[in-house]
Amino acid sequence: MPIFRGKFRRFACFGATLLMPVPFAAVAFGQGKVISIDVPGSQQYTFLTGINAGFVTTGFYIGTDNAAQHGFIRSAQGIFTTFDVGPGTLTSPYSINAGGDVTGFYAGSDARSHGFVRTAQGTITTFDPAGSVTTLPTSINSAGSVAGYFQDAGGVSHGFMRNPQGLITIFDPPGSIETMVSGGDLIGSSTGTYVDANEVKHGFVRNARGTITSFDVPGSLCTVANGISSGKVAGYYCDETFHLHGYFRNSEGTITLFDVPGGVSTVASRIAGNMIAGSYSDSNFQQHLFIRDGQGAITSFDVPGSVAVGALGVNELGGVAGIYSDNSSYTHGFLRIP
Repeated sequence: MPIFRGKFRRFACFGATLLMPVPFAAVAFGQGKVISIDVPGSQQYTFLTGINAGFVTTGFYIGTDNAAQHGFIRSAQGIFTTFDVGPGTLTSPYSINAGGDVTGFYAGSDARSHGFVRTAQGTITTFDPAGSVTTLPTSINSAGSVAGYFQDAGGVSHGFMRNPQGLITIFDPPGSIETMVSGGDLIGSSTGTYVDANEVKHGFVRNARGTITSFDVPGSLCTVANGISSGKVAGYYCDETFHLHGYFRNSEGTITLFDVPGGVSTVASRIAGNMIAGSYSDSNFQQHLFIRDGQGAITSFDVPGSVAVGALGVNELGGVAGIYSDNSSYTHGFLRIP
């Protein structure tokens, strides 16, 4: 995972929610099959970070060299293809689209993070927005457009969109002193979170024409946007008691709040179609995972043997990809198949 430097640490909470110290809800469909995933030859460390509609997944792992970090793609049949952006790099795929194209970041000999796109045929293109010292792509849509954010030499983060031809547009919401883009969608919209001069976090949506709309959950201390699908946003907010709750914002801007019944902290991490995946903590501070469908029904599920979990990807059919830690503090990937 990237090392946050300078003002990137303002966004440390975003990373923490993916593996946060986080009952059972109305069931819309079965719990599904949950399987543990480790890349053959991996050493204590496999991250499953993205999933597409065909249940093809991507992520990264540390191999038998116990030093270099490698990327991988896993087919729906369980076949692994591993890759590196270059020799000696730390390769971190983060998102995969319907066609099998992958985006993510890598660190080379300069110890800086750079963006990359790997096509389904295996061609890798690297990139950085102008002025970037750390580039973090977060999603790739079916057209090949990449959304993400980067840090400049002054330690300030900004959002970017990269079109399929490689043209990069840099942006910040009005009033932002830090911008983190968490995802993009099929219609060219992106979403994320920005920090204002008072250190308050707000959500935003940027449409394909470049218009940015800021939003907050009414009465919240902070609003974090974690994913977008056809203009619909999922994320979480912090209330006046510093508890976290999930929300869904439709494409017209109406916000629906939700919690997993019995949970004391709910984090919506990703959205695809009408499916929202995330994690929550119960009253004993045990972590669990959930998926919420388009009717608002929530299904809770667990990874056997897990002590900490994070949902990092979801598809339109209710498939969920993510990570968990076991009692030995090893990190593994998991895949939920509905």
